[in-house]
Amino acid sequence: MNKMEKNDGTARETSSLGAQRTTLITLVILLVGVFLVGGGIYFFNDKEAVTYNQIEDDVEIQSEINSYMKGDNLIIEYTTDEDKVWIEGLSEDRYSIGENEVIVYNYIEGDNFKLHIGETSDVYEFGDDYLRDKITDKNYITDLRESDNIDSKIIEDKNITKEYISNEKRLKITEGTETIIDLRLLTPYTVSGLIASDDTRVAEFFIGEHSGDILFEDIELFNIKNGYNDETPREFTYKYGIDREVCEDYGEENMCQNVTNWTIFINLNEVPNNVKIGLFTKTYPRENIEFIPTINGFKILEWAAWNVSSAVYVGKYDPTSQDTN
Repeated sequence: MNKMEKNDGTARETSSLGAQRTTLITLVILLVGVFLVGGGIYFFNDKEAVTYNQIEDDVEIQSEINSYMKGDNLIIEYTTDEDKVWIEGLSEDRYSIGENEVIVYNYIEGDNFKLHIGETSDVYEFGDDYLRDKITDKNYITDLRESDNIDSKIIEDKNITKEYISNEKRLKITEGTETIIDLRLLTPYTVSGLIASDDTRVAEFFIGEHSGDILFEDIELFNIKNGYNDETPREFTYKYGIDREVCEDYGEENMCQNVTNWTIFINLNEVPNNVKIGLFTKTYPRENIEFIPTINGFKILEWAAWNVSSAVYVGKYDPTSQDTN
C-alpha cells in the first residue's frame, strides 16, 4: 500500500514537472518569436519586421500596433476601441483598412506615411528611418544632385511624374502633358551665414508654370548637429517676391539697388508664373537644419539645408526685402 502511494505520488510529480516544462518551452518560443525594439515590434521566422515611431500619444486613446512584411505588403495589426482609423501620406489605392488590420500594398522601405487611430489621435509614423539613412549618405545625396532623374507614381488613379534636372537644380512634376509645378532652387544646397530671427528666409525658389494648389504638402526637419534626429516641427511662411529698383539721390549721383517686395500667400493660385518664392521660418543661433519637402507625394531629397552662423537673435532681419501682406 505504501509503495503504491509512493509510486502514485511520483507519477503525479512527474506529470506536474512535465507540464511546467511544456509551459516554459512555449513561453521561450513566444519570446524568441517577438521582441520589442525602439517603438516597433520585430518578428522572426517568416515575418520581416517594419519599424515605426509613435509621434503622438493621446492620453484618452488606447491603441497598440504590430507591423511586419507579408510578401510585398506591409501588414499593420492594431487594437483599439476607436472607430476612426485613417492613413495620411498615401493615395487611397495604396492601402486598405479592415477590422484590426491595415494592408499597405507594394510597400517599399521608406514609403513615409502616418497611421492615425482615433479622432484626435494616436499617430504612428513609418518610413522616417529610411529618410535619415538617405540624407546622411553623402554619396547618395551627391549622386542625386549631380544626376538627372525621373520618378513616377500613381496617385488617385493619376500617373504623376517627377523630373529633376540637376544642372539647373530644377524640379518638374507633371501629369501627362500638364505641368503641375516647375520649381527651381535659387539658393545653394546649403544656405550659410543666416542671422537667427523670427522670420528668416532659409531658401529661395523660382516658380514657372504651375497648376496645383499647394506648394509643399509637408516639410520634415532633421537636426544635423544632433545626429540628424527629428527636429521639432515649425511653422513656415510662403512669400512670392517681385524685384524693383529703388534709387536715392545723393546730389551729383544716384545710388540704386534692387529690393524684393515679398507678399505672403497661402494657395498657389495667388502666385503668378515666373516669380521668386521665399521659404521663411523662425531660426535659432548656431543651428544647422536639413529640410525635406514633399510635393505631390514625392519627397525631394535633392534639397537642402540651412545653417545659422550667428550667435545672436535679432527678430526680423532681411536688409534687401520688404514684406507686403
